[in-house]
Amino acid sequence: MEIVRTQIKYSLFYGLALGEILLGLVMIGIGVIHTAYINNFATDPQIAFYAIVIYYIAIGATLWCGIWTIVAGSLGVHAASMQPSLFQISLHMGFAVVSAISAPMLCWVSVILLVLSIHSAFFLAFFTTSVLISFAAFAFSVISACNSHSIITSISISTTSNEYSHDILDNYSDTKSMISSIAA
Repeated sequence: MEIVRTQIKYSLFYGLALGEILLGLVMIGIGVIHTAYINNFATDPQIAFYAIVIYYIAIGATLWCGIWTIVAGSLGVHAASMQPSLFQISLHMGFAVVSAISAPMLCWVSVILLVLSIHSAFFLAFFTTSVLISFAAFAFSVISACNSHSIITSISISTTSNEYSHDILDNYSDTKSMISSIAA
């Protein structure tokens, strides 16, 4: 039963890591599209300066959030595809937390740009997609970090219980040899 539970945790871990990689690639693609359409965004001269500044922030947020998410997913795939160590899973969990922190920032910047782009159906759909993708990246990163924590806890508990059982057996054999030496 415990083996099945562990296999489910690792398959979930692997699936979440692949999802993080795909979402990171989509975010980087959105960042590239942001860069291509920068001159067409702000047509209203009253908000042009603020919109362009926020737009540049969105380009940076999209690219960096995508990079962090891809790194977290890559570390997760690496840790799930072989015999994982506590270090590998902890490293993935740390980057998943960084990705989970950066995704809401992208979401809020995209919401601001969504409000500023009411005049254009293209940008309205584009920033709505950006909000949804960043929210999905946040959800994947949080779930992946929580799953990593549960795997780390199960590895730590099994390592501790194995060491404890070996200590008990060693103490038992030491006690047995001491008793046999006293009896002889």
